[in-house]
Formats: sequence, structure tokens, C-alpha cells
Amino acid sequence: MNDQIFILLNMIKKLILISSVFTVALFSSCDSIGLCSEPVTPKLMTGFSSFDKYDNEISIQPPNNLVIYGVKDNTGIISKNEENIEYLYPNLVQADQEKLISLIFDVDRDKINYVFKFEDVIDTVSISYTRKRDFVGVNCGFKTTFHNISIIHSNNKISSAEILSQNIEYDTEQHLKIFLK
Repeated sequence: MNDQIFILLNMIKKLILISSVFTVALFSSCDSIGLCSEPVTPKLMTGFSSFDKYDNEISIQPPNNLVIYGVKDNTGIISKNEENIEYLYPNLVQADQEKLISLIFDVDRDKINYVFKFEDVIDTVSISYTRKRDFVGVNCGFKTTFHNISIIHSNNKISSAEILSQNIEYDTEQHLKIFLK
């Protein structure tokens, strides 16, 4: 009887040891608080500029009357009654201290079209790019970065646009400058 108890106790010790090793291995692969420490998919940080009467470039706040829409079907065709545009932002996108607004990329397509509505004036902006997806981790999922940025726009209120960065991996700096008339 003593031998059976001794064998049973040894088996229990081995089970405890094996489960302890398994538990330590399982939890050591997770971060301590379960938060995503890597940056998420960046936004297109956009600033506005204009020219003074001496043709000097000046950085300006986004206009107060600016409303931005995203085109539903991604064709860039805007109808007068705006049936084919999807409302994305309520009024002006909040500008940060750097006078920048953030535009969202479409992570499933290589192009996004926006409508910039300045009171009664509408400009369309089409942004093309290539995407690169990287797996960040279990807690963060995938991060998409954007490369080879190009832009086409109408010229009603927008006079020109300048791409400041061809590769967008973070949204900590300005990537696009839009010049207004």
C-alpha cells in the first residue's frame, strides 16, 4: 500500500511540474498587460498652405467651413446632389497643434477618393498608393503601411498638392501639403 501511495505522489509531483512548466511557457509569450505596444496603421497627416501677396508660402489652419467626405464607390465621380458620397467626418476634422488633419487610408484598396467641400465649392482628391501588411502581434493584429503615394485633385479651391513623404509608416509627421487659392 505504501508503494502505491509513493507512486501516486510521484505522479502528482510530475504532473504539477509539467503543468508549471507549461504555464510559465504560455504566459511568458504574452506581454505583461496585454496592450499593443506597436504603432497602429498610420493616417495621412495633411496640412494646408497658401501664398501671401509676395508669393511667400504660409502654413494655415484648415478652413473652418471645410467638410470632408469619402467617395463610396471609389470612382471619384461626384454628382451635384452628392448621392454617391459617404459622409466620413462631422464638419472640420480636428486639427492638432501642427495645423494637421488626418485622413484615413483604405487598407483594402490601393486608392481612396475624398471630397473637400468648402461651403459651395467642391474639390475631389484621389490618393493612390501601394500597401504593405505586417503582422505585429496577437494583441495588435496587422499594421498596414503605405508607399509610392500619388495624388490627383481638381482645382476649384485647391491650387496644388505636394507629397512630402512617399512612404507612410507612422502618423507623427506631415505627409501631404494642400495649397489653397
